[in-house]
Formats: sequence, C-alpha cells, structure tokens
Amino acid sequence: MSREIKYNLSEKSVIYGLSLLVGIIFSIASMLLAAALCLATDMSEELSSPISALCVGTGALVSGFLSSRKLKSGGLINGAICGLVLYALIFFFSLIFSESGFSFVSLYHALITIISAMIGGVLGVLSAAKKKVI
Repeated sequence: MSREIKYNLSEKSVIYGLSLLVGIIFSIASMLLAAALCLATDMSEELSSPISALCVGTGALVSGFLSSRKLKSGGLINGAICGLVLYALIFFFSLIFSESGFSFVSLYHALITIISAMIGGVLGVLSAAKKKVI
C-alpha cells in the first residue's frame, strides 16, 4: 500500500531550499578539501576546472538526493530543479567575481551539475521506496 504524501508549493520550496543549502555546504566543504589536497600534493592549475566540477557535482548529487528522498516521487524533475537552481547560483556568483562570463566551460559545469542532481534525485526516490511502512 503506497502512502504518497502531497506537498503544497510552499512546503516544496522549503524542502528545495534546505536541500540546496545542504548541497551548497557540501560543495564548499568538498572544494576546501580539494584545495587542501591540491596544496599538499602540488597539483597543476590545469586540474582546477575538473576538480571544481567534481566538487559541485557531488554537492548537486547530495541536493537532488535529499529533495527527492523527502518528496518520495519525481526524482528526475526534483533533481533537475535542484541542479538548475544550484547552477544558477554558482553562475550568478561567478559573474560577480570573475570577468570571463559564459563560456564552454560554463556549459560543461552546467551539464555536470544538472546531470549529477538528476542522478541524486533518482537515487533519493529509490532509497525512499526501500523504507517499509508498518
């Protein structure tokens, strides 16, 4: 027997907001860890873009996972929403602090962020479905 919970728009926006906040915190923590690793191992600067994409991708995955696990349905849609909003925030702040603007690398980061969040959304729905309600 499926117990699907219906959320209204304000409840969904709170769930999305909290999962985005956790995703941002996770992205920042993984970037700080990656920066410490890069300093300790003396990596080249060419690896900074793939490492930052990996860090943001993991944060997006966590964000999509948390929102879909709480909502228990629509993993791809919830993940896509989290990925789009997360990338929009990152892009907005990168326009403020960087002079480069939109480029191919920006598109690469957008795809990684959105696809990672969608994968996290699917995993979140699957993990929520494994719980048995007694």
